Amino acid sequence: SYWWWEFDEEDDYLLRFKSHASTEQVEAGTLVSQNAPVPIRFTPAERGIYLVEVQDGSSGHTAGIFLSAYPWGESGAGGKDAGVLSLKTDKERYFIGEQAQVSFPAPREGSVLVSVERGQRLLSARWVSRDAGQEELTVPIPVTEQMAPTAYVTVSIIQPHGQSANDRPIRTYGVVPLNVEDRSTRQEIEIKLPAELRAKEKFT
Repeated sequence: SYWWWEFDEEDDYLLRFKSHASTEQVEAGTLVSQNAPVPIRFTPAERGIYLVEVQDGSSGHTAGIFLSAYPWGESGAGGKDAGVLSLKTDKERYFIGEQAQVSFPAPREGSVLVSVERGQRLLSARWVSRDAGQEELTVPIPVTEQMAPTAYVTVSIIQPHGQSANDRPIRTYGVVPLNVEDRSTRQEIEIKLPAELRAKEKFT
């Protein structure tokens, strides 16, 4: 026999997962063992921590494993990175005048604040709206001279106070660097050499 259990609340779920009030059984069934491993197919309907537990019908021996089901960029609330948001950019380096695209998982609810900083200076900050059902947000950021050589984009997602739909932190955030190059400071140098050079031989 096997069971799926779901949980998403406290750090000590490993010790009292099944007895916790927030845990519920979401699927159960029976397997017939074979010489080769028998696969169990399961698609999580919601984000959270799942326990799959298998019990031998003859001996009663039980074994289980925890699985984490979260969208990219999002960690379980009990993890050490629960408040960290994963950000990605469309390029590794930008030139002044270009537009950087910063993407991150769209929250189901809450407010999104995007700010750009360089050193101790705040260059810009704005609230970003999202469409219902949108899974990913991409925010365009104009690359300016003030951002060279490196600026940092910070995205903060603030959930409504007092919400009870999930136990994620009220504020999650992420930071990603933007490497900016000024073409006017680049010196184009061309070196022309013979196809072959001999040791101790002068060349121009």
